Amino acid sequence: MVAHWQTTQPKGRSHITKRKHPDEPSPQDDCKRQRINKPLLQDSYSGSEPSWQYPPIFWDRLSSIPLIRRALEELQRRIYTPPSFPSRPTLPARNIVATATGELARFARHGGPDLRDLRGYPHPARRHRPAGTMGSPSQHRGLNATELLSLPDPEMTPTSKSSSPYDLAFQQHLAEHQIYPTDASQEPELAEIMAALNRPRPSLSHSFLSPDDFRVFKKYDSAAQDEADVLANVIPHIIGQKEADPLPARNTVFNNLKPLTDGTIKSAKPDIYFGAYPGELHKSIRDELAGQIIPSTNTSKPMAPNFYMEVKGPGGTQGVATRQACYVGAIGCRAMHSLQSYNEEQPVYDGKPYAFSTTYQSGGTLRLFAHHVTAPTTTEGLPEYHMTKVYGWDVTASLENLRSGVAGFRNARDLAKQYRDRFIQEANTRRSQAHGHVLSAPHGSGDPASCILLQDAGDDQLQQHVDESEGTSQDPVPPGDDPSLSFTPCSPSSSSPLPRRSERLKSKA
Repeated sequence: MVAHWQTTQPKGRSHITKRKHPDEPSPQDDCKRQRINKPLLQDSYSGSEPSWQYPPIFWDRLSSIPLIRRALEELQRRIYTPPSFPSRPTLPARNIVATATGELARFARHGGPDLRDLRGYPHPARRHRPAGTMGSPSQHRGLNATELLSLPDPEMTPTSKSSSPYDLAFQQHLAEHQIYPTDASQEPELAEIMAALNRPRPSLSHSFLSPDDFRVFKKYDSAAQDEADVLANVIPHIIGQKEADPLPARNTVFNNLKPLTDGTIKSAKPDIYFGAYPGELHKSIRDELAGQIIPSTNTSKPMAPNFYMEVKGPGGTQGVATRQACYVGAIGCRAMHSLQSYNEEQPVYDGKPYAFSTTYQSGGTLRLFAHHVTAPTTTEGLPEYHMTKVYGWDVTASLENLRSGVAGFRNARDLAKQYRDRFIQEANTRRSQAHGHVLSAPHGSGDPASCILLQDAGDDQLQQHVDESEGTSQDPVPPGDDPSLSFTPCSPSSSSPLPRRSERLKSKA
C-alpha cells in the first residue's frame, strides 16, 4: 500500500506566494514543519502540563525495552529518521580503465554517490511523516510500529490521549538506579511505625465523625469526575483542618533537586507534600544540602519533604500512582538521610523508614508506604532505596474503615514530622558544635521530645473533654468543631499551638 502525503490549503488564502530563492523556506513550509514536528500524541494526563518525551539516551541506557506505547513511538521515530553519517574522506582521483566498468555498474546499483552533504539536496519526504499517514513497506512482516500504536495501552486512561510518563519503562529505570518497588525491596522493622499508626485519635471518635459525615464523604467520592474533583472535595476530609504547622504544598515541581538517577526522567511533581519551614534549619546547612532538601526554586516552599500524597481520579490507574509514590518517597528518604548524616564522619544507614507516601484512588482505596535507604552494595555503588507497603484501607466501605484510614494517614503524617524535626534539630546542633558555640533553636521549633509529649497530652485531654486543652496535636480541637470532615483555613498568626509551645519552652528554660 502506498502512503500519500496530503496537505490542505489554509483558509482565507487563494494563492501561495512563490519563493524568491530555492534554498529559502517559505512561510507555508514553516507551518508544515511545525505540524510535522508536533508530538504524535498530546499527553493530557496532568491537565495543562506539556507533553513529556524521554530523550533517546533514556532508552539506550535501559537493559531491556518494555513493550509499551512510548517505546513504540521512539522506535517509530528512529525508523523514519535517517541516521546522520559523518562525511566520507575524499579519495584521490584515479584513472578509470575498462576493467572498472563492472565496478561502476555495481556502485550505481547500490544508489551511487552520497549527495546528502550537498546544499539544497532534497531529503526523503518520509522523514517527517506522522504516524497516521505512514504505510508499512511491503517487505515488513507482522505488525509494524504504526499498527502497534493503534492497539490499546493499559497505561492510558479514558480521559487522556497518551500514556503517562510513569510507565513500566520508568519503573525499570528506577530499579536500575537502585530505587526498588515493593516487590523487590528489603522490608524494614515496622514495629515503631505500626504502634504509631494504631494510636487512637479522639478527633475521629463517634462524637466527631458520625454516620452522616460518612455518607457525605461517600457522596463526594462517588460524584468525583476527575482528579481535580477528588483533590478539591475528597482529600480535605482525609487531611483534616488546615494547621499552622505543618502546611501542605500542592502541585509543586521539584525543579531544584539534584537528579535522583541520571537526569533523563521527569522532575517529580507530587500532588501534596508536607515539609518543614525553611527557617527551622540554619541557612548554611540549607545552602550546603540544597540539592537534597530544597525541592523548589521557590525557596519559601516547605523544605525537606518526607510525607507525600498522590491522587488519582476515576480514570487514573493505581499502578501509575504507586510508581509516583516510589519516586517521591525515595526523594524524601534522601532528604532525611542527608540531614541525618550531616557533619557525620560516615553516612548513617540504620535501615529505618523516615519517609512516607500515600496514594488515594477514586473509589475509596487509601494506601500507605514507608521508605528507607540502605548502604551501597559495592564500593562505588549508589545508596539503595526501598519501598514497603504498610497499610491499605477501603475508606468508603464502612465508617470504621474511614476512621481507621484517616487515623492512620494523620498518625503517619505526625510521625514523619517528628522524624523531620528531630533530624533538623540534630543537624543544627552538630553545626553549632563544629563552630564552637551553642545555636539557639529556630523560632517555633522546640524540642521534638516535648512536641511528642504535648501532642499525646492534647489527645488525652480531648478524650476527657477538657475545655482548656493545650495539646499540639494537629487534629484535636475543642468540642463543636469537626476537624475530620472540615478544611477550615487556620492563619499562622491566630491562636495556635505553636506560640503556646514556644512560651512553655521559654518558661522551662
